[in-house]
Amino acid sequence: MDAQEYINKYGGKLGGWFFLRDIGGFERYLLPLYYVLPDMDGYSLEKILPKNIVDNWILRASHPNDHEGLVDILESPTVIGFNEPRNVVLDLFKTKIQWMRDESNKPEIFAFSEYEGQKYDGKIRIGIQPLNHGQRGSIVEYPHERDTYLIDLVTKQTGHQITDMDRIVLVGNNIDEENSFILSYPFRIGHETEELAKKIVELYKKVRETSFINQDYSFQMEFGVNKAEFEDKDRILFFQARPFLKFAEPPFEIKKDKKEYGCFGITKEEGVVLPVVKTLYGEGVNNIPEYFAWTPRIMTRMDPKVMPKNIGAFIPDGIRAYSLEHNAYRWVRKAQVSILDQFADIEEYKTGDRIRVISNGLNYKLDKVT
Repeated sequence: MDAQEYINKYGGKLGGWFFLRDIGGFERYLLPLYYVLPDMDGYSLEKILPKNIVDNWILRASHPNDHEGLVDILESPTVIGFNEPRNVVLDLFKTKIQWMRDESNKPEIFAFSEYEGQKYDGKIRIGIQPLNHGQRGSIVEYPHERDTYLIDLVTKQTGHQITDMDRIVLVGNNIDEENSFILSYPFRIGHETEELAKKIVELYKKVRETSFINQDYSFQMEFGVNKAEFEDKDRILFFQARPFLKFAEPPFEIKKDKKEYGCFGITKEEGVVLPVVKTLYGEGVNNIPEYFAWTPRIMTRMDPKVMPKNIGAFIPDGIRAYSLEHNAYRWVRKAQVSILDQFADIEEYKTGDRIRVISNGLNYKLDKVT
């Protein structure tokens, strides 16, 4: 089976679902999916959907370019249709699909995809799936240490607008408690957390065994946690797989008390000196002619009009700087080296300062250059 053929036909986000379905053995990890072609009209949409659509759904936008890019760029809205008549839910589907198509054809989406080096045609595919109300998250195998996994688990607390972002680091079969951050309540490090992490890694390895992702690369798998909502499905649900970074072992040692698992990319042993550009979001970074160290505050989804070309180092600031969820993931793939550490000492830096960044892929050093 040729993974690229699936990506070309169904897009990156949905290509993995169809690939795993056809390869077999993944049925318990895949939620039902109703596939909407780029030119499908409302009449044809009604024909592909089941009779009973009185439920809550998510519409996942997919395009061939979102396997290697377009992270957090295409819209994937929900349709809350529980207890609504069929015709009302159908109208919601049609309205949302048209909105998704309009959004995906905005000039800034074409520009962003071309910035990433990919020609874009605006023809999105859409997968309609039941909405999983449990936790969701993503996992990568650490690209500089095999059999170490970074799991970002998102928990929506009932009655709260803000979500908790837990980080579980699993080294082999054991949780690395020093590098894990458990914020949500009542979720805590313990037997249940360890078993959940192992289940997530189990599916990740199962996907790894297929040929969907180049074996030379770590990849990110997005998943959902099934809390008995779908009785015929596994506890962990597969959503998407996309390449992350090429595996590379640390070529030199940085003496520290522990591995930090917060740096991606490897510098020369003496490091690299870069000018600092500090932003709230991404203002003013598009036309910087030299390589620079970018220190944005990662709080909300970034506008697709933010298109920096020379990210020598990506060092986000903020309480969720450690997370690879969405915003950070996009820039880690584009930067030469990234430091994702909420405790990184970068508060004193301002635009125009110069910083020395040293990374061996497991540990890092930051020094102000005067």
